[in-house]
Formats: sequence, structure tokens, C-alpha cells
Amino acid sequence: MTGPGSRAAAGSRGGPSGSLATGLAAGLLDGLPGGPVAGGTAVGTDRPTPAFALRVGGLPLPAEVASDVISVSAFQDVGLPGMFTVRLIDWNPDRRVTTWSDGPPFEPGAPVEVLLGYVGALTCVLIGEITGLELEIDGDQPPTVLVRGYDRRHRLMRGQLTRTYVGVTDSDIARRIGAERGLAVTATSTTVRSAHVFQHNQTDLEFLTQRARRIGYEVGIDDRTLLFRPRQRPRVATAVLRRDVDLVSFAPRLTTMGQTSAVVVQGWNPGQPDQQLRAVVGTDDPGARGAGSTDPRTAGALEVGNRTLVRPLADRAEAESMAGALADRTRPWRITGPGTCIGRPDVRAGELVRIEGLGSRFSGDYAVTSATHTFSPSMGYRTDFQVERRFP
Repeated sequence: MTGPGSRAAAGSRGGPSGSLATGLAAGLLDGLPGGPVAGGTAVGTDRPTPAFALRVGGLPLPAEVASDVISVSAFQDVGLPGMFTVRLIDWNPDRRVTTWSDGPPFEPGAPVEVLLGYVGALTCVLIGEITGLELEIDGDQPPTVLVRGYDRRHRLMRGQLTRTYVGVTDSDIARRIGAERGLAVTATSTTVRSAHVFQHNQTDLEFLTQRARRIGYEVGIDDRTLLFRPRQRPRVATAVLRRDVDLVSFAPRLTTMGQTSAVVVQGWNPGQPDQQLRAVVGTDDPGARGAGSTDPRTAGALEVGNRTLVRPLADRAEAESMAGALADRTRPWRITGPGTCIGRPDVRAGELVRIEGLGSRFSGDYAVTSATHTFSPSMGYRTDFQVERRFP
């Protein structure tokens, strides 16, 4: 593989690029427009210098390893385990042997902390465990190794299980699953106790996420602690992205398709089949078409109907929690879209960002559903993200 990573490899072996290797070992970047780095900014610019740091097994990455780093990436998602990758030159030209794929510090199962940002201002963007090593050999280029890992939610993806929980609440289930996977658990207690809950050929993460989604909860992770809690609704934006300043690209899409203005959940308790249970968010008029448009030219085009869900229920409280969760996911209007900005560690999955400079319709606060933070000498530090915005 050619490029800055190869030069770093040569420098780390005592070649003419030793100063570059030293810079990379400190997490510095020489790939910014404006020339090589000097201190904390690129020469000829007032831009801060992108930087990275890794802690593996609780220890800082040794300088000789950091000098071989080609790229670092951290993926965050509100519904999936976060993932990190570290790509390195894996070749000692003097001894003509592979280096980091054969031993420490990158051992399967080792804890890894990924920090990205700028010189003097690094932020932890992911904590996880190494789950795999991928050796890559391409012709006469130096071999590389890709170190891959996930946050500790990956433990809930190991194996598909079929089992029955008896006389439990959803928070009881979360505590049991977390303990089985060696995790501490912080679970917001739920009140509905089910006589039987069946996990059918599902991973623990798939099953627990399904249970959470139906009542407006989410499954998260904080280092070694599994979180089972009501879906977080941040009210203050943690980052502001402006067109032609921070925002590199953005492609929002507004749609009214598949949305509803009201939700009705109705059913029965199997132990008392003669008693109907019912919960409504919005109006329970099955003929209601929603607010629609006040413009006679678009009458009927934007009106949305109701959604009715019929299923067995434990009690009215379960019906109400399910109706609220479903209504939150099916508001009449929705904007979603991908974007890219200069490296911003404060653009995080689950947080709000404010996007400005796009007019009245597409400017505003968006919830970040996923974010990928990438550092490399050739590209610098950038953040790719997916956002959504729902409103009446």
C-alpha cells in the first residue's frame, strides 16, 4: 500500500522519514492543505491539527506501533454495536517479517479506547474490544493488518437462543441478559409483568432490542455497563454545523409517505379474553385523515390516516406504552439524510446537531442516528453521519 502510511512505516524503521514517523506517533497529521505541521496548527493556516490516540489493554499505544498506523475509524449507532477499525503497516523491512498481526498489543479480546480530535483536545469516541484481525497482502506492497472490534454490546450477538422467561418484566429480562454476558446493568424499571415471554431463535441483542422498541425504550452501552432505558430525547444540540464552514456535504430528504397522525393499540389479556384493552395516541376515529394540508390545491395529497395494532396485551399500561412508542416513530413528516463534516467528535450517535444555512425547511435540529469518525494522514479527520428529524 502506498501513501503516507508507507512513508510512516519506512520512518519507523530508521529511514529518511523519521520526523514524519515521530509526528504520527504523537497522533499528528501532515496531510492538511497548507503543508507540514508545526506545533498545533498546519503551517500557513490557522487550522488545528487533527490527532488520534489509542489505549489498548489500558495502556497508551507504543510510539513504534503508532508510527505504522494508516487510519483509525470509529462507527457509532443508536441501535447497533459501535465498531472501530485500525489499519497498520504490518511489515519490518529489516527483518522481513510481519509485525503487529502476530502478537501484542493487538490480542483478540483486548479492550481498546479510541480518541480522536485535535492536538490538545482529544475526545473518546468509542470503547470496545478487539474481535478480529485481518491481514491484507497486495502484490509487492507492504502487508497491512486491519484490527477490528466492537463495543461490548457485541457480546449479546453471540449465539441465537430459544427460551422462555416466566413472570418477568422487561427490565428483569435486561438485567438477566446483562449478567449472563458479564456486564453491569443499569435498567429503568418497567411495571408490566408478563406471565410468559418467548425468545425464539434470536440473539440476545435482537430480542432485547425488540422488547425495548415496543415500549419506547432503547438498549445502549456505557463501557462495561448495559443500559436499558426510555429512549433518550436530547433537547440541546451538542454541535452546530454551518454550510461552507463545517458542513462538507448533506443530502436531506423530506417524506410524508408511510407516516400516520394517530395510533390505536387494542387487544386482550389471554387470561381474560372477554375484557378488551385499548390505548390511543391522537384520535381513535378510524376515518380520521389527520391534519393534512390547508391549501385546496393539495387537498388529500398530504393527509395521513391512523394506524391500528391488534395483539395480545398484559394490561392497559402495556397498551399505552406501545401506542406511545409507535406514535413517536410514525409522525406525519420526517426528514432523513446522510452528511459529512470536518472532524467533529461532538457529532455523536444519539445526540442532537443543529444544521444552519439551508433555508427554513431543512435548517434546524436533527437527531444523529449514526456517525463514523475517520482519521488518516491522506484525508485528515472527517465525520460522516446519518440524521433524522420528525415533526407534525
